[in-house]
Amino acid sequence: MKRIVVAAMALLMSALTPAQVADEHGGLTYALEDMQDDGASEANDELAESLAEIEENPINLNDPDYDALSAMPAVSPLMVRSIARKVLTGGFADVSELYGLPGFDSLAVVRLMPYVYVGGYDHRITGRRRLRVHGKSLLRVQTSLPRAVGYRAATDTTEAAFKGGPYKVLLKQEFTANKRLRCGLLFENDAGEPMFSRYYPTTDFVSGFVNYKPRNSWLKQVILGNYSARFGQGLGLWTGFAVDFSSMQTSVTRCFNGIAPNFSATESGYLRGLAARARWGSLTAVAFASSTKGDATLADDTLTLRMQSISATGYHRTASELSKRHSLRQQLYGAYARYSHEKVAAGCGVNHWHSGIPLAEPDKPYKKFYPTGSDMTTLSADYVFYDRPLSMSGEVAWQSGGGYAVLQNFDFLLPRDVCFTLSYRNYGRKYFSVYQNSFSRSSQPGGEEGLYAALSLSPVPRLSLLGSVNVYRYRWMRYQVPAPSTGSVMRLHATCTVSAASELRFRFKYDRNERQPIGGGSALVEHSRKSYKLVWQSVFDYVTIRSTLDLTSYDAGRFHSNGFMISQNVRYRLPRFTIDWVISHFDTDDYYSRIYSFLPDVLYSFSIPSFQNRGIAGLMNVSYKPLDSLTLGLRVHHVRYSDRSVISSGHTQVNSSHTTELKLQARYRF
Repeated sequence: MKRIVVAAMALLMSALTPAQVADEHGGLTYALEDMQDDGASEANDELAESLAEIEENPINLNDPDYDALSAMPAVSPLMVRSIARKVLTGGFADVSELYGLPGFDSLAVVRLMPYVYVGGYDHRITGRRRLRVHGKSLLRVQTSLPRAVGYRAATDTTEAAFKGGPYKVLLKQEFTANKRLRCGLLFENDAGEPMFSRYYPTTDFVSGFVNYKPRNSWLKQVILGNYSARFGQGLGLWTGFAVDFSSMQTSVTRCFNGIAPNFSATESGYLRGLAARARWGSLTAVAFASSTKGDATLADDTLTLRMQSISATGYHRTASELSKRHSLRQQLYGAYARYSHEKVAAGCGVNHWHSGIPLAEPDKPYKKFYPTGSDMTTLSADYVFYDRPLSMSGEVAWQSGGGYAVLQNFDFLLPRDVCFTLSYRNYGRKYFSVYQNSFSRSSQPGGEEGLYAALSLSPVPRLSLLGSVNVYRYRWMRYQVPAPSTGSVMRLHATCTVSAASELRFRFKYDRNERQPIGGGSALVEHSRKSYKLVWQSVFDYVTIRSTLDLTSYDAGRFHSNGFMISQNVRYRLPRFTIDWVISHFDTDDYYSRIYSFLPDVLYSFSIPSFQNRGIAGLMNVSYKPLDSLTLGLRVHHVRYSDRSVISSGHTQVNSSHTTELKLQARYRF
């Protein structure tokens, strides 16, 4: 208890620092920090890149890119519609006019400001003009020291477990011509994976796309290569990232994203092939076809080769991982149609999934309702109704194996910045997620039924409160849960604007579920995790000071675990130079009381590592622009433990009490 009191006193002392100006570039931090309690990882680099791109090139509210606006997290369909109606009725004279529009409360406007501005309409985009080409090149190299044991051979006569070198490499090249033609090529190789070797002649992962938007045609978009498809509320088809909870708003209703190029290094969850979008008045239609190679665990079932599970890690470092590489070919094709009117939009879609290797028969009781075979057809229908004070959205889906799913959302927009959301979901036990990503508690939501409620309000000026509760149950057993179970998640976010440049934020999360006892046992016990976060931020002319205190506790029957972490972040900004310094002290009892912490990273990337046991961590993140077109990045993250001499286990084990991650990046724009 004494160490927690000392940490809290240190945090409050930093709160006495006076502030002078507001931080104008905090939008990205707010959006990404919302995911840290759930342990989001680099798999969401797609989200980080899209937000960073918009932050560098804000959206003109008078000539908005609705595709980019709809893809932003915490932007609801009602918010997009409100902006569109404002543009049609005269446009914006100032960003502050977002206040009062349906769907916007004061906190949402503040969080959205880093991404938007007010400018004139660009009439040149529809007329003939000379070719204007611009683009960007990005190179990123990453490694860790000391080396893991997987890079060293056990004896002189054996090979190292990892077949490749200790460097992670990412290379991206993108071109855009007149905002209508965009193409990109990506090469990525994780640390430990062979590159330009006898296994394959290039990097481990290669992707690319060509995206074309014809001028003045019913055909609005054509994509060849890697792309994402996001329809409805995610029950029928939704690939890539999805943020279901945000401190910016209560609504969990998703915008219609349609199809978009996929330029992420994430090696799963994307589509590859051909997709096209057409529009006739209020009717939009999308057709797509995809064929991808993925990783899977295969097993002989009598005389037939069958698939036991699909692997989404993307790692191909060891002989075992290489044996799974591209062992499964998945095909997906289908269509989606959507009708939009002034206050209502409705859509329906169909897609068919085919696997080159059939799914194996269930080998565990919790897999009893998993599908078998190599084909699955999904039908879906969704709608969105806009009005004030009530907006509604929902979707139903049916699968050929007998699975079904229902989702219904209600959003109430009341006076004085009061917003209330109610959402109900019911997913059948045979509902199986392959390319679906709906609002749910788990990644495989079959058999889940739940109710979500959220409320946001500003009881007094400068204070915003957002609370939510998500109650759910599973009607069948799950992995490590040998019986039907229940659970709930409660969150509270409070933001107090102390002055024009000082802000105090508090977060609380309570996560309860039923699982087997720690250490084994068949009877279910209640597992609960409580997380507290207190953040104070003050901004000077060139310096931002940010202090964070994290507390966590975990209880499971007679098992108890606690931890805390205190962090100090100082950011120094000049026109061409930005540097972040972060120093943290963490002390947790074990893995169960681990703490996730959002850390600054190089451009187009972010990390939310977990900290456990006892130690200190230091980070330096530098961004330097020697030229307007060139941005250089350097990131050094060092973690030193005081109660252990070995880090991790298996092939990734490091025989040391400390580890250092190095990351170098160069981005050139032309």
